[in-house]
Amino acid sequence: MAPPAPIRWFAVAASALMLCLLISPSAAIYCDEDDCYDLLGVTQSANSSEIKKAYYKLSLKHHPDKNPDPESKKLFVKIANAYEILKDEASREQYDYAIAHPEEYFYNTARYYQAYYGHKTDARAVLVGFLLVLSAFQYFNQWTRYNQAIDMVKKTPAYKNRLRQLELERSGGTTTKKKSNKQTNKKMDEDLSKELELQIKGAEQPSMWDLIGVRFVLLPYTIGKVGHLVPLCNHVQEDASIPKIPLSRGRNSIGRNSAPSLTDKRLSRNHLSLTAAADDASSSAALVVEGSNPVVVTSGNDRRKLCHKDSVTIRDGDVIELIPGKYLFQYRTLCGDDSKKRSNAEEKAEESSRKRFKGEGEGNSDGGGGGRVEAIRHFHVSDDKLPQTFRLLNVQGLPPWANASCVSIKDVIQGDILFAALSNYMVDLDWLIPACPTVAKIPHVLVVHGEGDGTLDYMKRKKPANWILHKPPLPISFGTHHSKAMLLVYPRGVRVIVHTANLIFVDWNNKSQGLWMQDFPWKDESNPSKGCGFENDLTDYLSALKWPEFSVNLPTLGTFNINPGFFKKFDYSSAAVRLIASVPGYHTGNNMKKWGHLKLRTVLQECTFDKEFRKSPLAYQFSSLGSLDEKWMAELAYSMSSGFLDDKTPLGPGEPRIIWPTVEDIRCSIEGYAAGNAVPSPVKNVEKDFLKKYWARWKASHTGRCRAMPHIKTFTRYNGQKLAWFLLTSANLSKAAWGALQKNNSQLMIRSYELGVLFLPYKTRSSGFSCTSNGVLSEDKCEKSDDSKSGRNKLVTLNWQGNRNTDSSSEVVALPVPYELPPQPYTAQDVPWSWDQRYTKKDVYGQVWPRQVQLYAAALQDS
Repeated sequence: MAPPAPIRWFAVAASALMLCLLISPSAAIYCDEDDCYDLLGVTQSANSSEIKKAYYKLSLKHHPDKNPDPESKKLFVKIANAYEILKDEASREQYDYAIAHPEEYFYNTARYYQAYYGHKTDARAVLVGFLLVLSAFQYFNQWTRYNQAIDMVKKTPAYKNRLRQLELERSGGTTTKKKSNKQTNKKMDEDLSKELELQIKGAEQPSMWDLIGVRFVLLPYTIGKVGHLVPLCNHVQEDASIPKIPLSRGRNSIGRNSAPSLTDKRLSRNHLSLTAAADDASSSAALVVEGSNPVVVTSGNDRRKLCHKDSVTIRDGDVIELIPGKYLFQYRTLCGDDSKKRSNAEEKAEESSRKRFKGEGEGNSDGGGGGRVEAIRHFHVSDDKLPQTFRLLNVQGLPPWANASCVSIKDVIQGDILFAALSNYMVDLDWLIPACPTVAKIPHVLVVHGEGDGTLDYMKRKKPANWILHKPPLPISFGTHHSKAMLLVYPRGVRVIVHTANLIFVDWNNKSQGLWMQDFPWKDESNPSKGCGFENDLTDYLSALKWPEFSVNLPTLGTFNINPGFFKKFDYSSAAVRLIASVPGYHTGNNMKKWGHLKLRTVLQECTFDKEFRKSPLAYQFSSLGSLDEKWMAELAYSMSSGFLDDKTPLGPGEPRIIWPTVEDIRCSIEGYAAGNAVPSPVKNVEKDFLKKYWARWKASHTGRCRAMPHIKTFTRYNGQKLAWFLLTSANLSKAAWGALQKNNSQLMIRSYELGVLFLPYKTRSSGFSCTSNGVLSEDKCEKSDDSKSGRNKLVTLNWQGNRNTDSSSEVVALPVPYELPPQPYTAQDVPWSWDQRYTKKDVYGQVWPRQVQLYAAALQDS
């Protein structure tokens, strides 16, 4: 990058001035173009007495007090200067030499400045002034280059798109810009742009710690140093606002007050020690945790959690977290490329340490609490195993490791889709179509929704012509269509997706959400397979939606009537989950067992589980709390405690925990108080006394989602990090969603539509079929194994640290449960969130609650 124009002109001017100084006649520096002797009217041989008399005589004539003529005043200044030069023997001798040797102008100039300025100015002041001027020039140069680079970046489409995304995040997915308010829009853009971290290689933001003057002052302090701990922001970028921590040879103590930012009382004053190697060519240092709180060290792709007195060898580039997830520093040495040279002994020692760390916690350990830091970083599932687990949705603003193996809407709605059925509660067409352009290309789309009349009218005006909107019947008041699913028909088969996110911006970008997906092929008409549990559950649920039947022409396949029976044309025998659905109505007889918590009870009663789950606890996690009572809580717990041990004895009741965000969780979340809009429970439901014993914290450090508030709904039975079963669903904790028994348990009343997938520990053989790839379908169908212990999978959380190779007959299936198990009970200071309360303590955006939160795009608000 060429230097900016102001700096180029400044450099030219400085060079010209220096050149003029160097090539001017030496005599000019004394009396300029005049002769000092001529100014006083004396000869060069005059003595000091004659010079003095001549000066006094001329001063009486030309002094401003004696002669008001302006020209006389100018002449007096020259006379006085000449006298100052000639009255001193030393300066007169230098002047005489300069007259006699004009060709030695460099030497004469140096003698002049040394005589007239050297003895008057402290050398230290000269040095300080020089460093200040040089540092100012350096700082000005860096800022100019940085601002020019930023201006160039702000003109790029990528920056404008990111600015747009940030605006949507702050406004809850809605832009309120109007053409008539350009000044407000400009100020808002400026405020938003300040929040974007722009790091440009070659034009980094200036830091005072890199200035020549500051480095010179710190030079005595840094002599003998072997490296620094460099503060990081956003987990990867250097934080220029915080000074580096210098490291000396020998032992260095790092802790509270080692840097201005380290004031957290969780940090000990001697939190850890770093002992740098004595060998100058080595880049290693021995780290020992001295404090009581753990420290995390990341070396390459390996991440290690160290407790009190644990030690490890670190090298150049390793990252240290003084508190897991906080106060990140990168260890950097001053050895340059030499730091990469390692002896064989060093390599072996490091490899041994790495293996030792990886081996910790393995074997028979179940990892009952805590768990691996950033466990989701290591969650990778092959395509053929994806139906056995689920995935979390991407969350904007999280570090990259927290979105490992996570998905966005464009990752699941893709390929050559012939027909799509989108089932959801809230649908924002102004967001959906731009966010997933593939949707607009689908020839036939059915949208089953739960929107109210106002939004529905707008959807009818905005929808593409080939879209059909349908709101299922709601026979009981206060119910809604709350299910969230997609059925995508391809030339090769159907993709079934069950998830927890509304089709709006904030749900797919700012919240903790879950999604399960599996592809199924068309049935072989020459050898039609029998129906299975999954097929029956799906078609029964679709029949309850009662959408109007219509015909579509599917290229190369023919014309079909789209009704629930159409979906019996696919082979679901490889289904890895069971569907648990709710439909509104007063259900009696055999229909009672088809829906709600009685459906879950029925499926679990068909299963046997390991003895470790006898009377094991339950976890309820959701985003809305209904009006509950103790009788119904016992009814639900009975259903969720169903199942048998291998000896056919019941599992026994499990004690539930309710995982629910606190007021502080909401206030400090990615969205601030706006996140509380999606946790819509009034204080009368939340502050019932009998619920106090159930409350547990939303804690999700291992998935990086502590600040991404949950809209996901999950229910499970667990023991440590092992799971008996796991349910991902749209159902919150309410009678409307799960149903309530009536009339002496002969009737189940349900108000709303819900849909979820139940993961069970039974082995399946995946066919590896995909609707969007050309993989060959395996001959082996996926079918449930026998109930014997050898036929079970082992369901575990990401924090499980057991050995996967202890039993080759039992496959370990990891589920990315976003919160930590076992749940931690509320403390005395924790207050459960209620959305109709007033909170005056400002959130991370300086807002209080209540506040208006807009969930739809601007067009809806302007309609």
